[in-house]
Amino acid sequence: VSLRGASLSGTLIDKNTQIDEGWLLVWEIVNLGAVNRDLHGCDLQRADLSKANLSRANLFQANLDRTDLFRADLSRANLREANLRGAKLFRTDLRGADLRGADLLGADLTRANLKDTDLRGTRYNNTTVWPLNFDVILTGASQTILSP
Repeated sequence: VSLRGASLSGTLIDKNTQIDEGWLLVWEIVNLGAVNRDLHGCDLQRADLSKANLSRANLFQANLDRTDLFRADLSRANLREANLRGAKLFRTDLRGADLRGADLLGADLTRANLKDTDLRGTRYNNTTVWPLNFDVILTGASQTILSP
């Protein structure tokens, strides 16, 4: 049974529940929050983490490929070198987050709060969607040109 794309918000899990450790982690993040949690290098690709509280979490080199982070709180989180390709960051709070060297190719940051976010060395492309009136050129991010 694949839980890819499933929302675990509000689900009940107890000691008798048989669930893969990776999905148990997703359940914990969504239902209990992950403030200050060390998630260095975790594979959370394609997980539904919408509205999750990941404030100040360590997501250094985490795999968040195509992860749904709609309205998630990632304020002051360490997202250095994280894979956020195709991630849904719509209305995500990224205030003060460190995204140096992160991969944002194809990510959707529509209406994301990027106040004081460090984007130096972050990779993006023409499919990356930035908030309205956001000037990515001034951030130090590096545009990647897709070959035909």
